[in-house]
Amino acid sequence: MIFMLSPDDLQTIFGQFGDLRAIFTDAAQTHQYILVSYYDIRHAKNAVRRLVGYRYQNVCMDIHYSIPVGVEAVQNQGTLVVFNLDQNIANEELARLFGTYGELKEIRETPNKKHHRFIEFFDVREAEAAMTALNRKEIGGKRIKIESSRPGGARRNMVQRVQPMWAPPQEALHLESMLLAH
Repeated sequence: MIFMLSPDDLQTIFGQFGDLRAIFTDAAQTHQYILVSYYDIRHAKNAVRRLVGYRYQNVCMDIHYSIPVGVEAVQNQGTLVVFNLDQNIANEELARLFGTYGELKEIRETPNKKHHRFIEFFDVREAEAAMTALNRKEIGGKRIKIESSRPGGARRNMVQRVQPMWAPPQEALHLESMLLAH
């Protein structure tokens, strides 16, 4: 079944949960697949939770949360990699420093590289602000380097992903939530 949603419809349905980063529809504009990206992962999760089974134009929408896969150069997803840290710096110190830019989801250490840490923000805008402000700054006597993390590694195998049946434009592959309507 084909149904049409206007940009205003999409904004109304999905915008109620938070600021939208992007909305992409399939190339044929049949809106069989709609990819919706939020700046804040909490907003994406809330949209998924609240819109499961949502009916629009008498069509029940099948909502899924999606993590990007198969992308070489993924845009910032809210996780930063901090390189060249003093391995003795405490996570609490990093939380205090990076937390001034926004709410942190978690700080993870790497098992084999004690001078690297992953710092994950809920909101990608806050991660970008922290990276802009702190990259190449001195922390604990060492000049750090910060980059956006790319999804993958051991964590990739622990998270279930939804693979769309069609290939969206390359720039759409970084999206956090996906709407599949049928």
